[in-house]
Amino acid sequence: MCEVFNNVLVNTRTKPIISMLEDIRVYIMKRWAKNKSEVKSFKGSVCPIIVDGLKQKSSLTRHWIPR
Repeated sequence: MCEVFNNVLVNTRTKPIISMLEDIRVYIMKRWAKNKSEVKSFKGSVCPIIVDGLKQKSSLTRHWIPR
C-alpha cells in the first residue's frame, strides 16, 4: 500500500510543501469518492472477496475427517 501511495506522489514530491499537501488531499478525496460510489452500488450483505474466500475454504472441508 505504501509503494502504491509513493508511486502516486512521484510528481508531487518536487513541489513546495503547501502544493504537495494540496495534491495529496485531492488524491485522497478522489479515492474516497470513488470507493463511496462503489460501495453504494454494492448489493449484498458480504463483500464479494470475502464470499470467494469462504467458498474456497469450504471446498477444502470435504477432505476433513470428523473425530
